[in-house]
Amino acid sequence: MTMVDPADAPTVPAAVLNSLIGREGEVAALVALVADPSARLVTLTGPGGVGKTRLALRVVDELREAAARSGADRREAIFVPLAAITDPALVPSAIAAALGVRIAGDRAVVPRLVAVIGGRRLLLVLDNFEQVVEAAPIVTDLLAVCPGVSILVTSRETLRVAGEHLMPVEPLLLPASDGANDLACAGASAAVRLFVARAAALRSGFVLDQTNAATISAICCRLDGLPLAIELAAAWIVLLPPATLLAQLAQRLAVLTGGRRDAPARQQTMRDAIAWSHDLLTPSEQRGFRRLAVFVGGFDLEAAEAVDGDPREPSSSALGSGEWDLNTLDLIASLVAKNLMRAGVGVNGGMRVGMLETIREFGLERLAASGEEEPIRQRHVAWAMAVAEASVGTLRQATPSGRLNRIGEEHDNLRAALRWCATAHQPEHLLRLAAALGEFWGLRDHPIEGLAWLSRALAEADPAPSLARADAAFHAGQMAHYQGDDDRGTAYLMEALAVARELGADERVALVLCYLGIIAEDTGRYAEAEARLGEAVAVARQSGDGYALALALAHLGVVGYGRGDLAAATARLEAAAATARTGGYWLPAFVAELYLAHVTTERGDHRLAANRYREVLVIVGPKHGGLLDGGRDADTLSRIAGGVAALAAAAGQPERALRLFAAAAGQRQTVNLALALPERATYERAIATAQHRLGAPVASGVWTTGHALLPEAVLAEIVAAIDLLSGEPPGESRYGLTVRETEVLRWITVGRSNQQIAEALSISHRTVTTHVGHILAKLGVDNRAEAAVLAVRDGLV
Repeated sequence: MTMVDPADAPTVPAAVLNSLIGREGEVAALVALVADPSARLVTLTGPGGVGKTRLALRVVDELREAAARSGADRREAIFVPLAAITDPALVPSAIAAALGVRIAGDRAVVPRLVAVIGGRRLLLVLDNFEQVVEAAPIVTDLLAVCPGVSILVTSRETLRVAGEHLMPVEPLLLPASDGANDLACAGASAAVRLFVARAAALRSGFVLDQTNAATISAICCRLDGLPLAIELAAAWIVLLPPATLLAQLAQRLAVLTGGRRDAPARQQTMRDAIAWSHDLLTPSEQRGFRRLAVFVGGFDLEAAEAVDGDPREPSSSALGSGEWDLNTLDLIASLVAKNLMRAGVGVNGGMRVGMLETIREFGLERLAASGEEEPIRQRHVAWAMAVAEASVGTLRQATPSGRLNRIGEEHDNLRAALRWCATAHQPEHLLRLAAALGEFWGLRDHPIEGLAWLSRALAEADPAPSLARADAAFHAGQMAHYQGDDDRGTAYLMEALAVARELGADERVALVLCYLGIIAEDTGRYAEAEARLGEAVAVARQSGDGYALALALAHLGVVGYGRGDLAAATARLEAAAATARTGGYWLPAFVAELYLAHVTTERGDHRLAANRYREVLVIVGPKHGGLLDGGRDADTLSRIAGGVAALAAAAGQPERALRLFAAAAGQRQTVNLALALPERATYERAIATAQHRLGAPVASGVWTTGHALLPEAVLAEIVAAIDLLSGEPPGESRYGLTVRETEVLRWITVGRSNQQIAEALSISHRTVTTHVGHILAKLGVDNRAEAAVLAVRDGLV
């Protein structure tokens, strides 16, 4: 063995001149882990560009500084760059070179390396181990015979050896999606702070402020919080303002270039960083990686198999020949281990896998270059069609939340399939897919998006009669009506009626007639509504369609309520409720029970009305997996809130009534819904009365508070009102909140950030943060949303 010239010996690189932002917690945890004698092998894993090397170097610096201060732990830190090495057998030689010696010959390298180390106390930092991962046994051998050695590895995949302690390095914290427009929320994001720091270093005077916070937050979200991507993007601030940069990032990889000249080649562009990982994959892994990149928002194993093909069967001629040498689960496991995919849990509790969007874009580039994009896209569309069509009809049954959540989980994938059908000029597939999604769009508050796709599909598809065309026109008519365009809605429904009649699809005829009646009902044309709904009842009875029958009967009851004939309304609504219960149909049951509660309020029986509203919540509430599971469905929530508000007004509770009326208006506004007859006139009178009783200043404040309530708080307010009006008092508050804490809690319930609360109360941000911590502790909850629900439920605000 010979000594290496000092000029040739790798050393620990100088500390990174740029500060390491947003990694304070990881640095502290890693320093503690590396100092633990039982953790002699620690592996930092994560995707390319996430900052593993920088984190390792910072830990080395921290350990050196701690040793200099205390005189303890005199371990040497040796940095071993492995990026240029592709042969695992050369790893011991690389370590020896980093130690300043050259080992001659090619035999018994490890024993000679052990002799070089001797009794020295070393921390070896093995950087970029992923391309020599087969050398992992050498690492364990070294640890076994060198008790003074600890090893810190950076790698895009784990070593999978005994004694390995893993520390995944995640992308930087992004702004909360519900606070991205808030300056304080953006400033709290490590990703945003990194972008601003790098941009300010290049453009003097660049700061985060209210004018650019939302745009910079969106830039960082589009870059998945990857530090390398953020730094590459920030470099463009010299030429591009944030809004222009955000627009350019529609093609991320084309923009994310021009890295530091002193950075390794793999970090000069984001594409190079990802290609480094991609090129280490086997051909089968590369093929699976690019194919699975078609999924947007993740996928499960069944979806992956549908698109990537059956591993037990030969590939189709369109996709190449030969059999797969990896089954789908093995493929996914390998890609997750190599940090090209991320595994999680789906809404059904099963495994769900996805890619960071920056990595997915690289995969789509490779898919396009492979020549197999079209057949893979066709497989993706076929899978999406199966998922959507499997939901048709099932959403009418009781407890639809689970099925809705399943479609919601795949909504981004379904959108991608719709876009492909549109751009690939496949109008029949577009029509089928849009028609199958119509019910979901209506129930999950997507009327604008849904109507856009449905109208496009109807315009581009063959006008020949088909069930898909009837369904698409029906859902388009519903959604146009939801948005207040009744002329357009009626036109679509009339087309659906004509197609359904021509095909002899009586169950569709009954349902279309029902919704034509609903449009007439909502606009006060009660005679026309009664005629349409009566015809729907007759067709539904003839065809044996219990769902359409129950819904038509329920809306005949609504017409009776609108006419002021409470006896007729009650009889029809009770018949509808009975039919709905027999068939297990939640929507007709919801309409019937809701209007029975309205009728009972009109009759002055406030306690019974409150209990009827409680029954409405049983049908759609979260405890039973209904639409309000998780506080979703603004339309349903607003309808219940409005009814309970009218009850509170009738019962002499003007402040609670006005707050609930405002909450209902706020929920309708989120999905651009108008308040329809027949209850509109009743509500308008009740609102005017409550405002008069409270006086203009108080009424204005109450309305503002109610209008801003988050869905969870609206639901809690409804429950509190029902408890009070049914004779069941809300739970007493025994939480010991101070006056100031109660004020802060009131602002929390309307969704204000700490910074906004500080400005409203003229106190510091730090003081608000302290108050919030005390409030959560006293209420015994984990987060602000739970605190808001508890506050409204127990009357604390």
